[in-house]
Amino acid sequence: MPVQVRRSDVPRVEGARSERTRREATHPVRASGIHEVPTLLTAAAARRLRPAVDVRDAALCGLLALLVYVLLGQRTFYKIDGHLYLALVLDGERSYPRHFLYLPMVHAARDLLAPLGLTLYEAARLLSALGTATGMALLHLASRGLGLERRAALLATATCATMPHVVFFATVVEVHGPFLAFSGLAAVAAAALTRRPSVGRAATFGATCALAFCAHSTAALLPALLLPLILLYPPRPFARGLLPGAVTAATLAAGIALSPFVARLVGVEFDLHHSGAFATDRATTNFGAAWRYGHTLLYEWLIPMLPLSVLTPCGLLGRRLRAQTGWLLLGAIIYLACALMILGGEAEWGAYLLPFCWPLALWALRALPVRGVLLVLALQAGTAVWLVRRHDDPRRTLAYAQGARELADGAPLALLAGDDIDLQAYLLHLTDAERLPLFELARLPATAVADAGAALRHRIDDLLARGCAVLLSDAARARVVAVPAATPCGSGLLALLERSYRCTPAAREGFTGTRLFR
Repeated sequence: MPVQVRRSDVPRVEGARSERTRREATHPVRASGIHEVPTLLTAAAARRLRPAVDVRDAALCGLLALLVYVLLGQRTFYKIDGHLYLALVLDGERSYPRHFLYLPMVHAARDLLAPLGLTLYEAARLLSALGTATGMALLHLASRGLGLERRAALLATATCATMPHVVFFATVVEVHGPFLAFSGLAAVAAAALTRRPSVGRAATFGATCALAFCAHSTAALLPALLLPLILLYPPRPFARGLLPGAVTAATLAAGIALSPFVARLVGVEFDLHHSGAFATDRATTNFGAAWRYGHTLLYEWLIPMLPLSVLTPCGLLGRRLRAQTGWLLLGAIIYLACALMILGGEAEWGAYLLPFCWPLALWALRALPVRGVLLVLALQAGTAVWLVRRHDDPRRTLAYAQGARELADGAPLALLAGDDIDLQAYLLHLTDAERLPLFELARLPATAVADAGAALRHRIDDLLARGCAVLLSDAARARVVAVPAATPCGSGLLALLERSYRCTPAAREGFTGTRLFR
């Protein structure tokens, strides 16, 4: 029996098909939540409501991320850079030859948070958490600016915020956490450029990359990572990206060239040549060893961004994701080459590839169903907590501090800080002690031994007169003479101490060294 079709149904079906076809032609990536408008609102109402919703959601994402990062905050240092930055702050130094905005930010964090009773270490660690959380809020705005609907943008932000390398550097004292706030701002500019390419927006994007360069030099690579968005959201011919790319590159180059002058405006010195030399002076050696390539791939890409770092190459197998996957992997090659050139295979756990969190999240939203993204979130969060807890081991510095206090026997404590362990224990557990910068003095030219020794002796005499227990660890003694070329004053200062004071061996708990008496 033939199926009866009512005439009144035909226009409605054809109209629906026509409307669907029109939407798909206009918005070819609708499956990822891009360019969607809430169904219960008119387009005009959605435009009026969305900015307020976006800002509210972004603020909420930032606050939740900040809470998590603070709760996971580590009680130890990561390698040597963190406590050396803080030593510069202790000495009143505001300039650093690279990443020149970091020290002024640490100074500001310390000054603002000191009335709350936070130590310099706690203020700097909070700065890392706050910078990363601000980055997450900005990445949420960038996702919405790119066209993702609300739920997709929230999933993208959560994916970014839980990546292991993001969580790790949000919980330690390092320059990379605050840098994410600047790269997040560049992502917002990149999203605006993608939605409506223009010369002005390209210049703005280049300027935000130049500003991010002032926070970390790897921001010079951000256009290589973010400019391909122009061709993918929505798909466009390659030629459409040439002019915005050229304008971005020119603006970024001009910003980098002007960065030393910008540094002087904020009262610091910045050596552009030093940044370039730091990146290239070991390149020949590092590129020449085959084992370094595998180490860089493993420790800078595969482990820090699990599981997406492993899943991403699978996108090359399907036509739908091939362009986006190729863009991501090409960007990874560029960044990994830079990491190999500088690090030579040393594990930095994705520190230089933190800006990849957003492009990887965008890839995940297109490649995986919602359940798959939620599974990725769970795996990332578990890996992140494991990585943080595995590294967070304060026992060594805590034992050092306990031993030093016992040797002081209730007297005020003073440390001749010459090794990492001295400075770390001081910053973490002995902030009420006096710090004598032995290592900094040891790095002075050999001709400065007499003046440096006189200043050091005057300081020690004053401390002893006030009843302080002055301690010199065996680690400090060994460090300042280990490499004479790096510490030309080291042996002379130790000889002066041995001539001027009675150095009595002292060992307790995690501290071994000597105590100085008149």
